[in-house]
Amino acid sequence: MNEKGLVSIIVPTHNRADVLPLALESIIRQTYCKWETFVIANNCSDNTQSLVKPFLQDKRIHFINIPEAIGASKARNIGLSKAKGEYIAFLDDDDQWHFSKLEKQVQMLNENPDIAIAGCNHFQVGINGVLKIRYCEKISFDDMLYSNYMGSFSFCMTRSNLIKDLELDKRVESSEDWKFWNEIMITSGMKANIIQEYLVKYDYSTKRDRLSFDMANKYWTYLRFVHFFWQYMKKSHKFYHLAVLKSKRSCVMDRFNWSEIFTIAYFLIKTDKILAFDERMQILFRPFFCGKQSILKTIYHKLRSAFVK
Repeated sequence: MNEKGLVSIIVPTHNRADVLPLALESIIRQTYCKWETFVIANNCSDNTQSLVKPFLQDKRIHFINIPEAIGASKARNIGLSKAKGEYIAFLDDDDQWHFSKLEKQVQMLNENPDIAIAGCNHFQVGINGVLKIRYCEKISFDDMLYSNYMGSFSFCMTRSNLIKDLELDKRVESSEDWKFWNEIMITSGMKANIIQEYLVKYDYSTKRDRLSFDMANKYWTYLRFVHFFWQYMKKSHKFYHLAVLKSKRSCVMDRFNWSEIFTIAYFLIKTDKILAFDERMQILFRPFFCGKQSILKTIYHKLRSAFVK
């Protein structure tokens, strides 16, 4: 049974000993004191463990060391399996919370039982300075089918009873937060609210060389995301995402599973014939044209024979 009022905080980390202590200090400074934290160290080869050790004097903080490389998704799932709280919050190892973040989000969820997720605005820290990133106050599932208007894991808090049958999905690792928020909204039928205050320091500069900024990976993740939620989309959503896919044509994809691309493309084309066949093929496959012509030609003709009489 989940402990009423307890917030379970999950912090996955991989070789980020230089920034992790700042993230943990921002948790300890919270004005809301009823929390537990699970630091999931994933295949760390730096001094993460020794730097975390002093924080373990606070019995609310638990350190789990995973020697093998499992990725951030599985690390978060391990944290979810240990969580005992009524509420769930995530914090990336290079981000920091404002001292009132937990208190204000717990209050929002307590006062609004019809809200599935409480988010917030944030400061984006990059090489060009600090930007204030503001979201709309009320977010629906329809909104989220266009874009991730909830933002990163570090920004949000949700109810543990809404995610008992959910897991983070490694297949969309650069957009797993977006998929996770959407799945919560689908299963609960509830909406999200954004606290109109800047409660997170989001370190954009340290994220640029990570997976979510790998353009090839972002395209593949985007295509998979569209595949997952295509059945829920209206025509306006579908046109929008096909246009986005088309705009990413400059990406070079060299490490894709072509049978899986064929399966997803087949699904997209079969489920909704929004555009003419050749238009859809150009949108879906234009980014793959670098050095893959022979494979593309085979896939193209298989799909054409299936859909064009």
